[in-house]
Amino acid sequence: MKKLFPFLLLFLSVFPYPETNAQIKGTVPQSTMIAPCPVHISLNGECAFAADYADAGDKFEWFSPSLNDDVWDRVKIPHVWSLDSRYPFFEGAAWYRRAFTVPIELKNKHIRLVFEAVYSKSVVWLNGKQIATHEGGYTPFEVDVTSSINFDKSNLLVVKADNRSKRKPNVIPQLVRAWMEDGGIIRDVYLEAGSDVYMSNQMINAVPNLQTGDATINISSWIRNPRNEPVKLNLQGIISMENEPLKMNNPKLKVEIPANSTKRVEMMVNLPKEMVRLWGLDTPVLYNLATSIEGLETSRPVSFGIRKFEVRGTELLLNGFPIRLAGANRVASGVVFGQDDPLEFVEKDLRLMKEAGLEFMRMHHVPLSKAVLDWADRNGMLLIEECATPSDLFSEEASALDKKNIKEMVERDWNRPSVVAWSIGNEYESETPEGMKWSKEMKEFVLSIDPNRLICFASNRAAKLNLKPEEEATSLMDFVCLNTYGSTPDDNAANIDRAHLRWPDKPFIITEYGYRADRVGQEQDRELWFSEMIKIFRDRPFISGASLWSFNDYRSRYVSTNPDGFRWWGLVDAKRNIRGSYSLFRREFTPVELKEARILDKQLVIKLAGRVDFPVYPPTGYQLKLEFYNFRGRQIEVQNHSIDLIAPGSERILNIPMKEGIAYFRGEILRGRFSMLIFGPTTWSKQK
Repeated sequence: MKKLFPFLLLFLSVFPYPETNAQIKGTVPQSTMIAPCPVHISLNGECAFAADYADAGDKFEWFSPSLNDDVWDRVKIPHVWSLDSRYPFFEGAAWYRRAFTVPIELKNKHIRLVFEAVYSKSVVWLNGKQIATHEGGYTPFEVDVTSSINFDKSNLLVVKADNRSKRKPNVIPQLVRAWMEDGGIIRDVYLEAGSDVYMSNQMINAVPNLQTGDATINISSWIRNPRNEPVKLNLQGIISMENEPLKMNNPKLKVEIPANSTKRVEMMVNLPKEMVRLWGLDTPVLYNLATSIEGLETSRPVSFGIRKFEVRGTELLLNGFPIRLAGANRVASGVVFGQDDPLEFVEKDLRLMKEAGLEFMRMHHVPLSKAVLDWADRNGMLLIEECATPSDLFSEEASALDKKNIKEMVERDWNRPSVVAWSIGNEYESETPEGMKWSKEMKEFVLSIDPNRLICFASNRAAKLNLKPEEEATSLMDFVCLNTYGSTPDDNAANIDRAHLRWPDKPFIITEYGYRADRVGQEQDRELWFSEMIKIFRDRPFISGASLWSFNDYRSRYVSTNPDGFRWWGLVDAKRNIRGSYSLFRREFTPVELKEARILDKQLVIKLAGRVDFPVYPPTGYQLKLEFYNFRGRQIEVQNHSIDLIAPGSERILNIPMKEGIAYFRGEILRGRFSMLIFGPTTWSKQK
């Protein structure tokens, strides 16, 4: 298909240690556009690095352009120093020095320096001048560097990253989190060069009318005007679906932006039924919006989906359909990338999860990498995104930091169709008066930023004995999120039932449950434990989701970490070797059950049924791929069959003729590009 915004590739010379190249990405506008997109200049790549063991860097001005850093180590940004064999457990400040040049053609542009994430406190210098500080290791920040950039000589970017954190000793053993706190410039760094008057952010709320089939697209745009006089602007929004422009009257607006200010402006457009395709688990249709500021700049395309996620009684509904979905928390703490979490690593993990029916999750306790969110948007996965809260929860300083970090997370990800709820925290003192007050304030704060999503938090107090519902902050949330770690499945069932008695009218998400792989004699014992937990979910219709802790083993310094440096909670180990429990989940969490597969009178009879208990999906179509083999094991035929939409409780029977000489077959049921269920006469047994 013809792309709406083809890329123009240029190159920026960057020449420290040794000389390297960084890429500039611009966008060539089509004739309907009035101005180009901003130029993107990557500052990833090789740089000088030094761990500041003596906290001497500030005193000796390691930020100075005159410093000779020839003896410093060399690393590549993004960089996670806990994965660098030279600094695996270093805790403190470390310094990065990166030289670069900017083309003279950009001299009249407004230039912003953007960090996707630096863990966890950072100070930034450009050409010897301090230009920014930031605290919060997983959220982005940017700074205007227009007046600080050199165009006639090299520039020097220096960043001090510090991974030390303030925690009360009596809250977390060893003063560390359960996952590895990766120090460094852990995600991308780049420059954006464009107009001085520009779109600083956009929020798109796409609301479908499930009765009539049309949709309303509400567009909020924040326009920054740093000039000393007001500017009058003409705006035009250009909407496309799957990169194809829609043939419609695109929204237009005339606005005036006061001097030295940022103004929020609103546009709205109604999409008729024939232009609306709902985003869902098996239909992840994405739209794009690019907004042109006439004569100045066109914003980079913003992706969004049209979908509705809501609460009705004890049900969670996706596009009007009650869902009950399995999921798993995934800790971005791998052996290669850590919190950098690039696409090639993310894609393998999330594909394994999707093929095991793990579709609804609170992935981790921190804002996720863009790679995770991009994949979930494109492939259909529901996420609850969460911002980690400090242990000193109720101090004025900590609350201010919480609000800043949550605001940065929400404003970065509020257009993501995969993100259906914001979690304000995990396992804090929610049953105290201070916890109730903090939860109420934080919920109201998040809703003031994004009123379009549900609000929750993960509670390990909601099932406490002798607790009144009004005494615990779950009563303030849109649905119940319960972390339960009973020693036995029966203990977990008791926790779930006790919490349900307190909030009988709310949907439940089991946001954490699990059984460590190193706490059992053999993996089969763990599979039996999980089988009992699955039965508990199926027997309780108020449970709309259950997210395992965790999908993967992960690096940690926390108490009870295994000698190999990993905590063995995963369905897969640190190297992504699959454990037996993964196969159990893949078998049990398919939305369609294989009721029968047998050969009868030279016909293969296959009976499928939509599952009615857990998990429950919106009706979807499937593909059946059959491979037939002779007695020598040679494949002699492959057949592909499309299966109509299967709703929960409905059945499909396929009678497929077989050729002479067929000894056995292999069957595979697909949901889109994902393998869901594999079976054959020698491997398949009827599910109980």
